[in-house]
Amino acid sequence: YDGQLLFNDNLILDPHAFEMAELGLFEGYRNYSSLVVVDERVNAKLVKELQDFNNMAFDGAIMGISLLEGPGMVVRVLGKSLNNNRAILYRSIDWLRYKFYGLPHLDLRKDEAFVNALNAVA
Repeated sequence: YDGQLLFNDNLILDPHAFEMAELGLFEGYRNYSSLVVVDERVNAKLVKELQDFNNMAFDGAIMGISLLEGPGMVVRVLGKSLNNNRAILYRSIDWLRYKFYGLPHLDLRKDEAFVNALNAVA
């Protein structure tokens, strides 16, 4: 952003090297998802509003939001299903689209066979 690095994710998830279900890692969750948002309107108040908006959407997942050192945030979700994680992130995207631009729900669809195949592997 403006010539500066805002976000660098060095997260390495290697189930062959780490017991992913252990305390401090996935702790029994199976799926990890993230969303990076870079926008001048992102601030602590917006993060709190997004957390409150998503409060009822978790259904067995946990969500965290971190502000970046510049204008942005990272939304991370740990959940038991890819579909639930995806629903939480799409819900967040829709909320941000409406909040920032007044735009309606975005229908991002992936082939259900593809999503089901990912769930079978996870």
